[in-house]
Amino acid sequence: VSTQSTWGYLKVGATPKHFTANTLENWGGWDRYSVSANVTNQDLVETYLGAWEYAIKIGQPRSLMCSYNAVNMVPSCANTFLMETIVREHWGWEGYVVSDCDAISCIINNHHYTNNSDDTCYVALNAGCDNDCGDYYPKNLPHALQSGKVSQQLLDKSLIRTLAFRFESGQFDPSDIQPYRSIPPQAVDSSEHQLLAFEAAAQSIVLLQNPNNLLPLTPGKKIAVVGPHANATEALLSNYHGQRCHDKTYNCVVSPFVAIQDFNKGGSTILSKGCDINSQDTSQIAAAVTAAQSADYVVLAIGIDGSIEAEGQDRYEIGLPGVQPQLAQAILKLNKPTIVVLINGGQVDVGFVKSTPAALLACGYGGQSGGDAIAHVIFGAVNPGGKLPVTIYPSAFTSETRLDNFNMPPGPANPGRTYKYYTGTSVWEFGFGLSYTTFQLTWKSEPQHIEMSQESPKAIYYEVIVTNTGKVAGSETVLAFFTPPDSQVKKQLFDFQKVYLNPGESQSIFFTMEDPLKTLAQVTVEGDKVVQPGVYRIMFSRGHGDALTHYIKMTGPTRPVVLWPRQPKL
Repeated sequence: VSTQSTWGYLKVGATPKHFTANTLENWGGWDRYSVSANVTNQDLVETYLGAWEYAIKIGQPRSLMCSYNAVNMVPSCANTFLMETIVREHWGWEGYVVSDCDAISCIINNHHYTNNSDDTCYVALNAGCDNDCGDYYPKNLPHALQSGKVSQQLLDKSLIRTLAFRFESGQFDPSDIQPYRSIPPQAVDSSEHQLLAFEAAAQSIVLLQNPNNLLPLTPGKKIAVVGPHANATEALLSNYHGQRCHDKTYNCVVSPFVAIQDFNKGGSTILSKGCDINSQDTSQIAAAVTAAQSADYVVLAIGIDGSIEAEGQDRYEIGLPGVQPQLAQAILKLNKPTIVVLINGGQVDVGFVKSTPAALLACGYGGQSGGDAIAHVIFGAVNPGGKLPVTIYPSAFTSETRLDNFNMPPGPANPGRTYKYYTGTSVWEFGFGLSYTTFQLTWKSEPQHIEMSQESPKAIYYEVIVTNTGKVAGSETVLAFFTPPDSQVKKQLFDFQKVYLNPGESQSIFFTMEDPLKTLAQVTVEGDKVVQPGVYRIMFSRGHGDALTHYIKMTGPTRPVVLWPRQPKL
């Protein structure tokens, strides 16, 4: 999010990336530099551009980065329709566009969209790519300008957009009147920043299962922390991270083992790696099993890291890599009270845990405070309240579809993608997440079913009461979905709210459809947003358990809400 200070200077100019449909890195003979994401208008509007529209209109970034790939055979950084017609005209954005690094050269060298350097500079600038993260513009733009292919007027337009941010941020003003130039080094990694990092890590942890209320643990026991992520430090930071520790190591990052050891006062905590993240070496598994056998409780820390998922690298499988499945099965077979800690970025199918009495925490890459957050949750100092932001597919999903098939709805070679379209049985559904306490949803006053004409829509208000019916304070997120009539869409999120409650406490939360037509609109094959007549099911859910439902009947003919600009034929 771009933020303006009370002094009038821009403090931050965010750059969301990579625009757009940049979902294939290196797969099936294609790479990100040459692949064309061939996307229907429906998928483009509904999925691939949906988050972009929200980010640009609400976050108001000062720039965006166009991607290496092409979209419907036009390189992203030369795509006039997407960057000029959609982003600047249709969405009203006024920032500047920067290419992904060396993406301008991909226009000619990888996509073969142009035949010479003059044309390459022209199509990129004309499409609105103002700034080259690379050396193609510096090396070739002077000639394109001299030859007349690129006009001075076109160049000035990009220059003005790029320099506008530098003026907004006060880069040309004296330092003594620009307050952000006087921020001291001590402001970096302050106690407030550290607390924020911890809160982000703790709130993101999702409790996927907790049979017989195994968690939280009581300190003072013998605990074996085993698995390739048991003593993880750098892996918690994911990738694209800066220097965290002053000595340029990762020694200042607290691992799950160290954090658990610190929490387990009066007990003993032992460490055994068991295996590496992606190795066929089983020689350490026996030692991990021995450690687990001697313990009262076992924490099994498994998952993936940057060796499995990274820029320029796609996965062909979503199960645990290497011999981690053998390690996990050997530990779980002991029938010791076990807490499985999953550390990952991209999803991993660990559905085999569901049939065991083990507890399971999905922790992601928790960052600099990830280890501490895991320990706080395990020992109950933090009550987990996270919800899954994605659908967890079974491992077979990767053999049922292809990464170079960009379609979202189900089709002959695609079971559908995301919670909206997936037709298979998910391992865990989008929005799922448990707690150490229990919650209940009730209506403040159960609404009557509504019949509404599209010619005269009216705002709709819902009041839902959330009650903590358990014995522990905690947070709960209420997810608001709707299911449209006669659609492949199974359900669609339109709002959510989070509330923190003490035991026995209740609180009303409010959901409003100010304009039901905009909320309930669906995207046609042409890309238009329309409201179909029929019955819409509204559902308020905690991601599991019972839900509150309501029905809205829309009458009248199909009504367009937003018309999608028509793209010129190539």
